[in-house]
Amino acid sequence: MPMLPLLAQLTLHYEQPLALASIVLLAALLMGAVLAIRMLRQRASRLREELRAQSLQRDRAEDAWLASEAFYHSLVENLPQNIFRKDAQGRFTFANRRFCASLGRTLEEIQGKTDRDFYPEALAEKYRRDDLRVMRTGEVVEDVEAHVTSEGEIRRVQVTKSPLRDPSGRVVGLQCIFWDVTEQYRTLEALAASEERFALAVRGTNDGLWDWDLRTNDTYYSPRFKELLGFGEDEFPHRIETFLEYLHPEDRHPVRRAAARHLKDREPFVVEYRLRTKTGPYRWFLARGQAVWDESGRPIRMAGSISDIHDRKMAEDLLRAQNQLLQEMAQSERRALEEREQAQSRMVESAKLAGLGQLVAGVAHEINNPLAFVGNNVAVLQRDLGELHQLLRLYRTADGLIDEHAPQLAAEIRRYCEEIDVDYTLENLGGLLQRTRDGLRRIHDIVKDLRVFARLDEGELTEVDLNSGIESSVNIILGYAKKQQVEIIRELGELPPVQCHAAKINQVLMNLIVNAIDACEPEGRVIIRSRSCPGEEGVRIEVIDDGCGIDETIRDRIFDPFFTTKPVGIGTGLGLSISYGIIQDHGGTIEVSSQPGEGSCFTIRLPLRPPSRPSLKAAEPAGSASSPHPTLASPPESPR
Repeated sequence: MPMLPLLAQLTLHYEQPLALASIVLLAALLMGAVLAIRMLRQRASRLREELRAQSLQRDRAEDAWLASEAFYHSLVENLPQNIFRKDAQGRFTFANRRFCASLGRTLEEIQGKTDRDFYPEALAEKYRRDDLRVMRTGEVVEDVEAHVTSEGEIRRVQVTKSPLRDPSGRVVGLQCIFWDVTEQYRTLEALAASEERFALAVRGTNDGLWDWDLRTNDTYYSPRFKELLGFGEDEFPHRIETFLEYLHPEDRHPVRRAAARHLKDREPFVVEYRLRTKTGPYRWFLARGQAVWDESGRPIRMAGSISDIHDRKMAEDLLRAQNQLLQEMAQSERRALEEREQAQSRMVESAKLAGLGQLVAGVAHEINNPLAFVGNNVAVLQRDLGELHQLLRLYRTADGLIDEHAPQLAAEIRRYCEEIDVDYTLENLGGLLQRTRDGLRRIHDIVKDLRVFARLDEGELTEVDLNSGIESSVNIILGYAKKQQVEIIRELGELPPVQCHAAKINQVLMNLIVNAIDACEPEGRVIIRSRSCPGEEGVRIEVIDDGCGIDETIRDRIFDPFFTTKPVGIGTGLGLSISYGIIQDHGGTIEVSSQPGEGSCFTIRLPLRPPSRPSLKAAEPAGSASSPHPTLASPPESPR
């Protein structure tokens, strides 16, 4: 050390003991002082470092506090809620923009003021009491209270007040956050009123209510729902399976189908079904329901009501049974009326047929007498003209003699012969007389056919050859067919004798042939075909045309009496109905097959012997329940 040489010099210089001790002590003190100064310097350096660190920490804390304050202010200034702070004396120390706007004041106008500066006395006093309670208890208070806007409107607000504390934890004020809940409050009030009205309506209605949660299958049944089935409040579990258990088995499928259509296609859910009551019997109910769907379109809930319609259903069943009885009675009455009308028609037709027979008989008698002597006279005339012709030929051989002895007479004879063309006259007289005899023979055949058609001499069943009747009918109608330019073709097979009323069968054939002609266009064809049916022990006659055919819409009515598609005054609508009755009385059938535009075929089947006691009543109208209906292979266009 630098001081040691100095001390050695002093020691050598001063040899006195006391002085030496003093010098040593002084040296020790100096060394201690040096060490103390060094230690102080080191501690001062550490203190400076600590102060520097504390200053930095303080600066950082201040920055954090400033940042926190900035964040707080930024947050509260942009929140949609109203936020303010008060000190312990109730003076405003801070307010965000929302609160300032609600009061219509700036922050500078609000700071330092109390509630009494902005609100009525009573309301300000309430606010102060609430503030004191918060600061006294140190608890957060939440409430819904009235708030007066700057326009003087009173609004409902949700309020949250919390105490403000200093670093020591002492309460120095409070903070309040509130927001407008007027609309929610009104909605809740309206909902409460609606629920009250709904509860009153439920108590007042006679319907049962149900509410089905499709996600859990939990189902609510109102007390009235259970009461309608005779159950108490706890006797009908709130599950959809309970409903299905009491649902009538026959109604389960319709109910499921109606529910599926409503949930999937959103069709109205309205269905009638039967539910088993507590005592056992089923009762009818009318159910209505409406589902609720989520955003994805999935049904999540369905609610509705049921109404007791059992008495109505029973009344409907009774009314339906009575209506059925009345309909049956009306049908019976209608059938009786139709039978009477048909009987009258048959009587009229029989009278007409009898009158026609008498007329034919009279005409035939009146025509046959003059026809006989006219025919005889023509035959005599033909014989005498032949003789005169021969005599004239002989006279002409004397032309040379007359010319020689009487030339003037010969010239006169030649002139007259040329004038009357005697050669042509003599040549054609024979053909003329022959055609006259053919015409008379035709008249004779027509009269004969009329007598065959009328069969006036047959009051009872007789065995006849139906081909003869067909021929007669065709001969009579042939002139009408030619007028209509329709060709009639006969394809007649050998038939066994058939026991029948020939005149009536001829009438049927005449009706069918006339109808077939009327159905044809010019140049059309009508085929009459007959053949025996050995296996059926009967005969079959077909009348086929290539006319317009028969439409399906009237196929069931062509044999009804008075039904016709012909113009007024042309058709009576009785022809086919009477024909059907005649064939039925003979134990046969009449059928029709047809295609529109392709013609029709009427087929008559007759047994060789009719029933022992043929029915005397007229044929039932087509489609009646009491008589067999003729087979309609395809639809007609005109009953003709």
